[in-house]
Amino acid sequence: MRNSFIKTTLLLILVCSPVLAQVGIGTTQPDDSAILEVESTEKGFLPPRMTTNQRNDINSPAIGLQIFNLDTDCIEVYFANGGWRSIGCGDCVQAIWNFTNCGKTGRFGPSQAQCNSSYSNTNLEGNVTISTQGIQEWTVPITGTYKIEVAGAQGGGENAASSTSGSGTEGSVVEGDFNLTAGTTLSILVGHKPETALAGGGGSFVVDGSTPLIIAGGGGSDGANNIVNAERNGRIETSGGTLPGITRADNGNGGNRDTTSGGAGGGLLTNGSGTNTTGAGLSFFNGGIGASGQSGLYLAGFGGGGARNGSYGAGGGGGYSGGSASGGTAARRAGGGGGSYNNGTNQNNTAGANTGHGYVTIQRICL
Repeated sequence: MRNSFIKTTLLLILVCSPVLAQVGIGTTQPDDSAILEVESTEKGFLPPRMTTNQRNDINSPAIGLQIFNLDTDCIEVYFANGGWRSIGCGDCVQAIWNFTNCGKTGRFGPSQAQCNSSYSNTNLEGNVTISTQGIQEWTVPITGTYKIEVAGAQGGGENAASSTSGSGTEGSVVEGDFNLTAGTTLSILVGHKPETALAGGGGSFVVDGSTPLIIAGGGGSDGANNIVNAERNGRIETSGGTLPGITRADNGNGGNRDTTSGGAGGGLLTNGSGTNTTGAGLSFFNGGIGASGQSGLYLAGFGGGGARNGSYGAGGGGGYSGGSASGGTAARRAGGGGGSYNNGTNQNNTAGANTGHGYVTIQRICL
């Protein structure tokens, strides 16, 4: 009886005392940094196993909580800024898919044949379909966490219409992590740099059905050197860049303009101010075609870029919300950069960071 009492007392001390709270299973000397150390050369540690629905029923999961997901075949941990994320999967293979303009330039996107040729001998071969010209459709192969980086295209410079687009402004680069489900088809538009000066660059888009995931704004036209307060680079805000006195576009709408000399950039939902034949870029859901301004002398980039449409005009960049455009006098000739959108976690967004055409990179994360 006395020995039993002593054993029970010692056990209670080990369980209840914070001083003696270290526990070793399979070892009598747990590491000083661990509250619990399990040691074995014959058996492993088995975390709770459950389906995704069962996991989602956990009330207020603690940061660091760990389970094994039977649906995804992944070990998952709950993070403060990312929710449930996979840290190891039985079938996880690190892979990167690089989406480009498929060698196509100008206001129209690439054809199926151009992307077939461009993606030959890559992991996109046979995996990209184009139903609407220029908008690439790609199906998520495996459920998991993916990092998506999207860059908007550079805008045009201030040279004459007969010149190339010059140095121009720069598109934004936005990045985020997304939990994607196998079988989901994503619509991907890669923005183009404009073919001429005084025209906007196209935005780059990744959209799931009617839901935007991530969008990077294209640069607006560089315009005159003495323009004041023109937000010409692609932006990381959802709103498009603008100039004094012009209403800023937001919420996925196309940009505005102060005169018919300028052509505004298209947004996700609506076209830029004007029509596609008078300098305005088309929205993503209207095909994303870049503008043709002033009798075809000024050609914007695919992805909703706007173009000059008269004396002293300039084009806005395409993006989530289109960039504004201005005309009137040389002192106001410039186009605003397109706005961006990012619905991912672990975001990294940079305004005015990309030159040349846009791009989209999708990377499966295996942690």
